[in-house]
Amino acid sequence: MPVDFDRLTVLVGAPQAEDVAADEVAAVLAGLPPAQRARTRLAPGGRRDLLRLGQSVADLLGTEVEVLTGLPLLDDHAPPGTPPRPTLVGLDGRPSWRPFVSSVVCGPVDAKGRAPVPRPTELHPPDWILGGGERGTVRLTDRWQATVTRAGLALWAPDGPRPGPLGPAVDPEACAVELGMPGQPLDDSLLPALSRLLHGLGTDVRSRTTLLVRGGLPAGDGALRRLAAEHGVPNIRYVTGRPRAPARRQTGRA
Repeated sequence: MPVDFDRLTVLVGAPQAEDVAADEVAAVLAGLPPAQRARTRLAPGGRRDLLRLGQSVADLLGTEVEVLTGLPLLDDHAPPGTPPRPTLVGLDGRPSWRPFVSSVVCGPVDAKGRAPVPRPTELHPPDWILGGGERGTVRLTDRWQATVTRAGLALWAPDGPRPGPLGPAVDPEACAVELGMPGQPLDDSLLPALSRLLHGLGTDVRSRTTLLVRGGLPAGDGALRRLAAEHGVPNIRYVTGRPRAPARRQTGRA
């Protein structure tokens, strides 16, 4: 991990030793000079997603805490002056994929015990999202648009519920692509939008992608499975339950 001359990075945990308590991290940060503490970021030294820990540390210190989604690493043979990018590290100890939301800031709970939603501070969306009308969001078709999350991307309909900015827990082995929202039907209009999204991810990220099906598939999942196979996507998870195949029509005389 390259040295950052402007910011202090605190690595939390290590591979096979990720069970670090929030009060221990808070004690380390509390021992820093205030000006240095304000510029400190937490980064995962192991595979554990630090979002919950970062929120707890913010509550304990009563101040905002920035949490990196991955380790700030440089590409091999990066030219001088190239800034590091938070990168997730897989089970084999090698870089796996780069999250599109690089960091978020967790704020402490207020006087009523309400925690603010962590706000993204550094986004690196895929190139084809840069032209979107909203930061980190792009319209894929007339019916569907995609938004970057910490865990990957969310594909949703503008006339339906909006996905949260965080997504599920970050998985170093898999880029999560969330499809729809609970209770929202997913029809065939999803397929062209999903195909465009997957094509834009590139072969390497697609090979690490998991489709998280949150909406319902009334017509079954045959077309979705064929699309996933066509793009080399290895995994589909049904968060709201696996769809049943359409019932076959009975024929014959009464």
